[in-house]
Amino acid sequence: MFTGSNEYKQRRYDKGFCVNCSVKRDSEKALCVDCRNAQKIAAQKRHEQRKIENKCTGCGHKISGQRAGQKCLRCWFSHVAVVSLGTRDKGEGIARLFFEQRGQCAYTNEKLIPAKNACLDHKIPRTKGGSNDLDNIHWVTKDINRVKGNKTHDEFLALCRNITAKYDN
Repeated sequence: MFTGSNEYKQRRYDKGFCVNCSVKRDSEKALCVDCRNAQKIAAQKRHEQRKIENKCTGCGHKISGQRAGQKCLRCWFSHVAVVSLGTRDKGEGIARLFFEQRGQCAYTNEKLIPAKNACLDHKIPRTKGGSNDLDNIHWVTKDINRVKGNKTHDEFLALCRNITAKYDN
């Protein structure tokens, strides 16, 4: 678990002690409850301070413009990957997909604004056997995603055609 100069932490961990303060741990986690709580409070304070200083709340890099006090794009894509796909590993892939779509909704070509109206959508919903693979995902507006619900890409397009056909006549 720990390497290099952290051998003492590994010894503490192996003996069942908190790697931070050496108090007996209550679980398999590396830190005791008090150290975990202190870490959580410190992270919240760091987050709030970064917002005040117009820094990315994720990594601390300086940001400006309409993203001030939020996350930089790299951290935002990583966050979306965790929330929508369950893994941070696909952050770069969904960022690449966003730019391949030229930052436009896959259905309406409306401009997508990260952290405002941009949303990942599964072409074949997970509820219908779809995967989190990048070839099953595209970017849409939050409104479109809400309307599409758990329809597949083809089902949604058919519904849109039916609606427009009614009003084209």
